Amino acid sequence: MRNVIFVGWMMALIFVVIVGWDRPAAAELSNDTQQIVDMSTPFLQQDYTLIVKWSGQTEGYATNQAFIELFDRVSKQLNIQAGSEMDEVNGLPIVRLNTQQADGIKIQCVLAGSDDRKSSYLILKMQMGPTIPLEQIIQWQESMDKKLTAHGLKGTWNTMIQGIVNRDMIQKKTPEALLNEVNGKFQGRELESYKDEKTRSISLFTNKMHSSIQSGDHQLNAQAALHQDSVSGEWRLTVGTPLITMEY
Repeated sequence: MRNVIFVGWMMALIFVVIVGWDRPAAAELSNDTQQIVDMSTPFLQQDYTLIVKWSGQTEGYATNQAFIELFDRVSKQLNIQAGSEMDEVNGLPIVRLNTQQADGIKIQCVLAGSDDRKSSYLILKMQMGPTIPLEQIIQWQESMDKKLTAHGLKGTWNTMIQGIVNRDMIQKKTPEALLNEVNGKFQGRELESYKDEKTRSISLFTNKMHSSIQSGDHQLNAQAALHQDSVSGEWRLTVGTPLITMEY
């Protein structure tokens, strides 16, 4: 079931990338990542997760063996160790490669096939905690962007940060007030929102970010969401640009 959800989410994300996600220039990638961290961490407890992710469409394949060879070639071009075995989900081939470095950084490379085999979809993700210097993260992102571009791989980046909200903050404010304060940090204009018993989410446009996505009549480039854990009662904050593509 988890694999089915993964494939559906990835196809939806790639569709958004192709039809309506404005890609920032390489020089602006570091700005978006820096801004997300700087504006979000004041609301979070010391331990949080930062994710930098690239998604894009690449070439097709004739056979499953050719699909594996495509993955091996792309991963080697990006200097990521290859050799993973292929899975099949809903009749589509999927190859995943997960590596964890000594400093705790997790890197995942995923290639998914398509129904007509005329294209495939690549996701490259770097996940780390607060102990990793932000400069190191930005250098990796910029380095990977150059490699992807050099090999003709076209896609988009998004950055997300997630952690438990500082208890003092959430005790003194309602979830809505806290999200308004997050929006204030971004100096954004709230354009869309969602609310249920344990979740609040706002999507906005801010001049502080460069990537953006078209959602109906709105151009959005940042999203913030709060979700209350049903067991611990703690509130988890997730912030992403141009949108959140992970579980709140």
